Amino acid sequence: AHPVVDGHNDLPWALREQVGYDLDARDIAADQRGLLHTDLARLRAGGVGGQFWSVYVRTDLTGDAAVSATLEQIDIVAELIARYPTH
Repeated sequence: AHPVVDGHNDLPWALREQVGYDLDARDIAADQRGLLHTDLARLRAGGVGGQFWSVYVRTDLTGDAAVSATLEQIDIVAELIARYPTH
């Protein structure tokens, strides 16, 4: 079997909107069914071997707010990678 590569995942934006990037409040090592579209167990069960995480910014965010939202999401992706290095 070949791994699935997911071409778009809005996890960084969902973490921003739901819990202000609090990774303890939305620990994807735990079952997040009903809260997030993504957790590690479901990724594994679905055979996902790679993902592209989207750094999404709503069109109503402009200027400094848009730049801040973008950089915050890049930071949370780096934190997720550091927190779950073997996944």
